[in-house]
Amino acid sequence: MKLKLSAIFLGISLAYSAVPAVAAESISISQTGVTVNSNDAYVEQTGNIDSSIVITQAGANRIGVSATSTPGVQQQNNVNASIVIHQIDKASANVKQVGVDNSSVVVNQEGRLLSANIEQTDSSNSLITLTQGGARQTANLQQDFVIDAKQRVTQVGDSNTGKVVQTNSTRVSAELLQDFGLGEALLIQNRVADSTLFASQIGGSNRIFATQSNGAHLSGNITQAGTDHLANLTQSGSYSTATVKQTGSWNDATIIQSGHSNLASITQSGSGVDFGTRNIALIDQLGSNLSTTLSQTGAAQLVNIKQR
Repeated sequence: MKLKLSAIFLGISLAYSAVPAVAAESISISQTGVTVNSNDAYVEQTGNIDSSIVITQAGANRIGVSATSTPGVQQQNNVNASIVIHQIDKASANVKQVGVDNSSVVVNQEGRLLSANIEQTDSSNSLITLTQGGARQTANLQQDFVIDAKQRVTQVGDSNTGKVVQTNSTRVSAELLQDFGLGEALLIQNRVADSTLFASQIGGSNRIFATQSNGAHLSGNITQAGTDHLANLTQSGSYSTATVKQTGSWNDATIIQSGHSNLASITQSGSGVDFGTRNIALIDQLGSNLSTTLSQTGAAQLVNIKQR
């Protein structure tokens, strides 16, 4: 009887072993165009292990339709998945990963009038890296319900706009770097814990608006170098740190915190010599066990600190 059962189990085992496992899948696309929206690309991978997508486009091409939020590249319920995109001039990329663990999205865009929309949801150990070189670029990154995830946006050129959002997540980090001037950066972390936020701008007339809300053990860090910068960092939660550092003249820094056991720090150094070129710093803290550090060098500077 035992031998008979063993034989049956062996037969079942062999039958199942004959069914192939989900294999690694890879897709590679190359497109070249010369007119507006000359080529489109749509790719989808679902339920795979060790999957990869590589897309290269040159000249006025689209990966998905940004205006309708239609993803050109989508990976769903995958493990060890990667997406690599390289685009040149007047191109757009719309990428989405859902339920993908150990995943990465790397997008490199060069030229003018480029845009990227990248979204990761219900994932862990996820990475988004976006690099844009040129003028008038737009970046929009979002991660929701992720663990151990990172975002990094680098924009080189003037008049660029970057937005990074992380919500309902743990141990996440967001970085937005802009070089030259006339840049606008928006960073949002909501309902996150043990997370960090960093924004850096170089040039003139740049703006950063950063918010970390409904969280704990948060770190927000902003640096700006040049003239006519604006930095606004808002935190709501506890055991958090907010830091703004500005070098140059005619800069404005604001930190607003609510909660307990929080630290706020602003450092401004510049060449302000009159009221027209001075730096302005404002810190407003609400809660208990609060700490504030503020340092200014130069002339005709203004500081306003409130603890309530």
